Amino acid sequence: MLLSRLIVIAFVLFAAPAWPESALQTLNRMHSSSLLLIDHVGRQQIARNSEQLFVPASTVKLLTALWALNHWGPDHRFSTEFYIDRVNNILWVRGLGDPFLISEEIDRIAARLHQLGLKDLQGVGVDARYFAKNIYFDGQTDTTNPYDASVSSLAANFNTVNVRVRNGEIASGEKQTPLTPIASKLAANLPNGKHRINLGQSVRGAQYFAEVLIAKLNKTGFVVENKIMSAPIPNDVEFLFAHKNSRNLKQV
Repeated sequence: MLLSRLIVIAFVLFAAPAWPESALQTLNRMHSSSLLLIDHVGRQQIARNSEQLFVPASTVKLLTALWALNHWGPDHRFSTEFYIDRVNNILWVRGLGDPFLISEEIDRIAARLHQLGLKDLQGVGVDARYFAKNIYFDGQTDTTNPYDASVSSLAANFNTVNVRVRNGEIASGEKQTPLTPIASKLAANLPNGKHRINLGQSVRGAQYFAEVLIAKLNKTGFVVENKIMSAPIPNDVEFLFAHKNSRNLKQV
């Protein structure tokens, strides 16, 4: 079933009956590109660098989306689990790979925690072991570009920060996202302007999520100390709830 869908996608992408001449000319001038054009019965019409290996880059998103839809279905919603250590008054979070934990989604989480009647917290613990360590993709580099962000099982805002710098003053680049210590540190040497940069190291993903969550909890009336621990969730904690993202897989 999956293979047949891949074949359909291949025909949609490469078997258009009338490819614009200007597009072909543009591709021919691109040294780091490849092209395979086949007709409706599978006969090769154009093959350029068809045997050369390239970093697949954003085309991987097509196969990733296809696999996810095939595996979970369009109505699947990613979840994130929350626990409380009532003895030490620590909120624990287990990341399960939700790719869309944006600031507005963390607002929903903070509101739910507020509804549960939790008061002052001594800190937040994060468990981001759901993914294997040191996941690497071809083409991934250590730059500030947001599309180079590392992968982690607990991440806020796609493991990126949006900041605005003006005459040495750093502010959040979006009203729904608080400025956190990690964001301030990453923006310290940036020039004036608005920047969206990635967090760099994957271990920062869970910490940045915790920083954003703490800032939003404090806005709802909590008093949460900015103490963040990265460790396996203890065995003697109490399960609170599993937050399911407001967007299903089709929307994501």
